[in-house]
Amino acid sequence: VVASVLLMLLGKAATVCTPFVFKALVDASSGGAPPSAPSGPLGRLLACPPVALLAAYGALRSLSSLLREGTNAVFAGVAQGAVRRFGRSTFDHVHSLDLEYHLNRNTGALARVLERGSRSISFALNAMVFNTIPTLVEVCVVMGIMLRKFGPLEATTVMLTIVLYSAYTILVTSWRSSIRKDMIALDGKAAGKVSDSLLNYETVKYFGNEGHEGRAYEKTL
Repeated sequence: VVASVLLMLLGKAATVCTPFVFKALVDASSGGAPPSAPSGPLGRLLACPPVALLAAYGALRSLSSLLREGTNAVFAGVAQGAVRRFGRSTFDHVHSLDLEYHLNRNTGALARVLERGSRSISFALNAMVFNTIPTLVEVCVVMGIMLRKFGPLEATTVMLTIVLYSAYTILVTSWRSSIRKDMIALDGKAAGKVSDSLLNYETVKYFGNEGHEGRAYEKTL
């Protein structure tokens, strides 16, 4: 986890530095007066000739992509380990339940829930490490750059735009989530009906309930 977070932070640093190098490349290529460069390694890089700036721009873009892929590769083992432990814990919990539960359970729906639960752990971890945290870090860095380079008015405008967009996204996502939940519930019922009906094939045939099973399955579609 620590290695993936470090790679993610390095990738964000490369992403933030890329526009500065591109700006210096455009200024140097247009023959205008060189802007005042910041101190440190970035300032020395921005003072290089256009050819070196072009190479640095390409290297930063490639490095950003490489670090992003490296983060995915390093974190994959962590995510799959969490999924494996969660799946095993849930599986053991189901086996520890009493006989009454197992006599009345819906096998197909239960298997579907276990599958979706395992996949949701991987999705939640990836969303947290690769989307939420990196976005917050990048927003803070960009806000600091905007405040230093352009002043509080521009930084406030950008921040307000981000807040409004985030609020709109949350509202729309919440509205879609209710529809998504209904769809997932019906999908689980349909999968459970198919599995249970096929597992009890002899009973269905013995009582001639093929039509009833078909109508029950159709209601879940």
